[in-house]
Amino acid sequence: MDSYLSNNHNSSNNFAAAPVLIVGDTSEARARACSTVAMSGLRAAGAVGLAEAEDRISSQVSASALWIELEAVDPKVDVVLSRVASDVGDQRYPAVLSVRRDILERVEGHALDSNIDVIVDANESERAAALGIAVARVGVHLVNEASGDKSAVRLRQLSDEVSRIAATLARLSTGPGEIVRRS
Repeated sequence: MDSYLSNNHNSSNNFAAAPVLIVGDTSEARARACSTVAMSGLRAAGAVGLAEAEDRISSQVSASALWIELEAVDPKVDVVLSRVASDVGDQRYPAVLSVRRDILERVEGHALDSNIDVIVDANESERAAALGIAVARVGVHLVNEASGDKSAVRLRQLSDEVSRIAATLARLSTGPGEIVRRS
């Protein structure tokens, strides 16, 4: 038989997305990020503080995305964001940075000059949409790499569907927060 269950709850399903790695500056920030990842139907690889972030990012084999949640200004932010901006530039993973408006100015040099997606004072649906868009970009990258493969047509179809869902989530996420995206 050439069929398989397509839901992610099936432990034999080898097509589940890689987990999302979470970095947060406080335990509350990490809990909020874990909630966003779970609400998006993805799984978290772990949630670490800024002090452990560089080592954890280095040891992470694969990630659908990196979610950074900041509530305050910490000196370690510069080091972590420099590393993340470099990794995102090398297409190791996409990254989403969630910040409050009052600390945006502190991180904008790293985040807005790179391909890190930044969301400011975002509500739950905007957060889920930002994560969906970031994860969808991984699928597009994989399709581009596999374009010579005989299954490339199917991968393109899946990528288009993921992109369509991410765009729908983005349209539904109108509210008081903003999504700032640099391409």
